[in-house]
Amino acid sequence: MTLGQLRTFALVAKLGSLHAAAVQLGVSEPAVSTALAALRQDLGDPLFVRAHGGIALTPGGRALAEHAQDIVGLADRARWEVAHAQTETGRLKIVATAPFAEHAAGRLLDLFTRRVPGASVDVVVEEAEDIASLMRERVYDIALGARPAARNGSLANGTGDVGIDSVPFLRYQRIVVAAAGHPIAALPGPVAPAELVRRPWFAGPAGIQAASEEGRWLAAQSVAPAIV
Repeated sequence: MTLGQLRTFALVAKLGSLHAAAVQLGVSEPAVSTALAALRQDLGDPLFVRAHGGIALTPGGRALAEHAQDIVGLADRARWEVAHAQTETGRLKIVATAPFAEHAAGRLLDLFTRRVPGASVDVVVEEAEDIASLMRERVYDIALGARPAARNGSLANGTGDVGIDSVPFLRYQRIVVAAAGHPIAALPGPVAPAELVRRPWFAGPAGIQAASEEGRWLAAQSVAPAIV
């Protein structure tokens, strides 16, 4: 079993296709097949079967997929740290969701760099849906923003998901604002959520991402608002 074989298998398992994995790796499909054949022989398990124009993982394949992604991520992280050991001391790689980067990241990182003189911080905005896999692959050191989903689809909580610790912080409120002349402003008392979601919403540049807290709240409602 080699790192190259594991990298190939992890990508095939993720994409569900040998052809798609070959395209992303920049190699031929026979090369992918050869790497997987060697891995299957080494482990004594077919790992996957052809199905519906793609592949379906065997139980052994699913078990390997869990570990292969982690191993490849650790290897890439180790390679990056060795290559940048002399030039990247004190560099923190952060991934953030767009709303967090827009509203909270600047002040928070300013306070951090004041407390840790000489620290260098890189912040990259990614889709909320991709953060969990990026963290498992060790692409970034920490994530700021929406809680990532665990592998079973539930929310990561504490150490409930392999390889990810989720810590709540920076409690704040979401506020829906309407003009004084808007029909909602004339309603007495607290406005019911059902009344709010019937109206179009104007959101920030990134809109409302499905994996954000707002997106999860809206998904629980029977009607979703039109997002502008």
